[in-house]
Amino acid sequence: MKLLKYTVITLVFISDISLANLSLENSWVRAAPMNSTKMSAYGLLKNNTMSSFNLIRIEASGFKNTQIHQSQINKEIMSMKELKNFTIEANSEIELTPGGKHIMLQSPMKIFKIDDSVELLLFFESSYEEKVIRVNAPIKREAP
Repeated sequence: MKLLKYTVITLVFISDISLANLSLENSWVRAAPMNSTKMSAYGLLKNNTMSSFNLIRIEASGFKNTQIHQSQINKEIMSMKELKNFTIEANSEIELTPGGKHIMLQSPMKIFKIDDSVELLLFFESSYEEKVIRVNAPIKREAP
């Protein structure tokens, strides 16, 4: 049991950017007004492995809840749909962008300012393994 615990901790803290060729690059969080209850995180999700992975869960420091969202336009009205998970195919990438797929950060537990950062933990699974990556996404007014 101790070995499993230390293995999981090691997986989480190996790298701020990638773990075994699964990464979130150029991550950032869009700044929001002080009374906002939601913020969004973006970046380039890369899978340079030979396996497909499902992004199944995200945790964000300083926020009570996170969700994966897909923005969509229906009859000229923009809305967002929660995705319970999504797959990133082997040797591919997915851009997390405003107006597209993104990470919705909900119910902030503190006030965030420009250049603060939010630690994101992204949990992935494939048919035979699980991976966790950690990134520190800076808060910016616009995409870096």
